[in-house]
Amino acid sequence: MQHKFATLTDRLTSMVALFGMAVFGVGLAFFAAAGTYSRYWADDYCYSAVVKMAGVLRGVVEWYKYSGNRVSTVFVVGFSELFGQKAIQFVPLAVLLLWVGAWVFFLVRLTHLLGWKTAGLNWIGLLAVVVVYFAVLLAPDRLQTIYWRMGTFHYTLPLPLLLINLGLLAGGWRPMASVITGTTPPRSARPLARRWVWLAALCGLFSFFAAGLSETFAGMQTGLWLAGLAAVVLFARGPQRLHAARLLVLPLLGSLAMMGLMALAPANAFRQEVMPPPAYLWQIVPVSLLYAWDFIFYFVRGQLTPVLVYGLIVLSIGLLALNADAPQLSLHGALAGALLSLAGMYGLVVCSFAPSAYANLQYPAGRAQMPACIALLAGLAAAAFFIAMALRKGIPFQTKSWLKIVVTLLLLAACLYPLRAAAIPRKDIQQLSVRAIHWDARNLEIQKTLAAGQIDLRVAQTDVVQGLEDIGPDANYWLNRCAADYYSAHSIIANP
Repeated sequence: MQHKFATLTDRLTSMVALFGMAVFGVGLAFFAAAGTYSRYWADDYCYSAVVKMAGVLRGVVEWYKYSGNRVSTVFVVGFSELFGQKAIQFVPLAVLLLWVGAWVFFLVRLTHLLGWKTAGLNWIGLLAVVVVYFAVLLAPDRLQTIYWRMGTFHYTLPLPLLLINLGLLAGGWRPMASVITGTTPPRSARPLARRWVWLAALCGLFSFFAAGLSETFAGMQTGLWLAGLAAVVLFARGPQRLHAARLLVLPLLGSLAMMGLMALAPANAFRQEVMPPPAYLWQIVPVSLLYAWDFIFYFVRGQLTPVLVYGLIVLSIGLLALNADAPQLSLHGALAGALLSLAGMYGLVVCSFAPSAYANLQYPAGRAQMPACIALLAGLAAAAFFIAMALRKGIPFQTKSWLKIVVTLLLLAACLYPLRAAAIPRKDIQQLSVRAIHWDARNLEIQKTLAAGQIDLRVAQTDVVQGLEDIGPDANYWLNRCAADYYSAHSIIANP
């Protein structure tokens, strides 16, 4: 009888995981639906114009010499432009799908690395959609990091790329499980010497490319690789330390190489005229530390309810997802893990804020806070998971089915949160749809004028996007010039 009850309990928890995955998946679908109203705004014209006029390869050189240092973005824009003008409407959907898939890939590789077996892939899927959903919901500037193509490519796209890179590295270092559990890995689990060179080189190239999407992400990624090397030196032993260090060195060098390339870009001189670096570089450190603390404090305080719901879901997954034979941590070990997770989170936020601090000690703009938002959510999730592992050891969780039912019911209640927050994507759809109608009307007017043989364009100035610059009355303004190049016109002016 007790066995039957335990089996029913396991089925119930599995069904709740599937239900939660479906609810949060629908929540993400609403954000993706809002993204279909994305159009060409601000820098979109400039990047697309470069690709259109010079091609991708020569466009990278032209962009690096005259416009900016984020060279990897030109490749991504070139790929987007292959699918035509309407492809920009599906960039949010594509990035969200990639993001969820990257989380699944990373989590599967991580559980294999640690030697843990989950109660089903549905738990990994649930955790993946939950993290991405809350990242989108709590994004410091959702318009500019989810719905605006260039903000997405600069600050959001690098995050799934990093997860893929981490998943590749996790697949190449099986002995890590012995570091966590204190056991000796079987000989069959030890990495093959022939594989690590190719894997490290691939991850190094991946790191090099991802860093070229924005200085903000490059700073955070470099900090992550440095923290990883420090963890290896402190915790790994013998051959494990050498192998892990060799795996991490090339990604670190790739990230540093791109940072050096971006620092030497001739186009930096234009930006530094407006945002000069501080007189003393050491000033960046205390400013970044202070800004990072302020960001974390006000982020959590200002959005306490969703943060608590997010933490409860991750904690519940940690209690329900792992099989009974999963490694358990002592209270001391769990506390240490939670504290290290929070410390690592703070360090990554500091690293992501440092490039903005370099630009005249500025606090990062909303879109540039997106990598810090992800670091914060990842750190909170890791801390919640360590707490869950401590509870699994201190409470006879696997032998008490009623405890599993209580946690399952809490998880079920928390998984209803997207219903409560459904008004947010609905509001995004309402606002973006109106602006999309205005943009489409103007775009059609431009196309008709060009078809009539006119190359000096005059259009009505309308509200096509909030919070970003748009075509204005000055034909020589940078955005007007970019739009003219994009449409293959001589000039373009938006009259009031």
